[in-house]
Amino acid sequence: MTLSLFWSRYLVELHAEHLRKIDEEYRFLIAKEKWSWFVSKIPEDIQIRILRGHNHGPSSWTCRMWLNQMLAWLKEDKPQAVYEAVAARIRELDNKGADYFEKTAARSLSQEELAAFRKAGYFLCDQQRQTEY
Repeated sequence: MTLSLFWSRYLVELHAEHLRKIDEEYRFLIAKEKWSWFVSKIPEDIQIRILRGHNHGPSSWTCRMWLNQMLAWLKEDKPQAVYEAVAARIRELDNKGADYFEKTAARSLSQEELAAFRKAGYFLCDQQRQTEY
């Protein structure tokens, strides 16, 4: 439940930026590729406890703030080696360009969806896929 809450909140954040629909969809796909592994590792009851009091209103958190709070929980609750490994992975992913995530995100798209993204200037590094299928 909280994983879907996280991603629905991210969509609301994107919508608030008044992006074109295709840009919103692209940023959502890339973020999902980048963060789902981490969010899904935090137990749901912990996510709910972390988010409590910050889900609505003036003290509500952005998704990035929520991610940072989950990382803080990990630091407090898990062995230091686990925290350091996760933090290192997050830093590594933060330094990767969108084309790194496009490779896996493209696999979940139909040819029509991929063509629409390419027309908008996205997924250009994955031109090979057109001939693979």
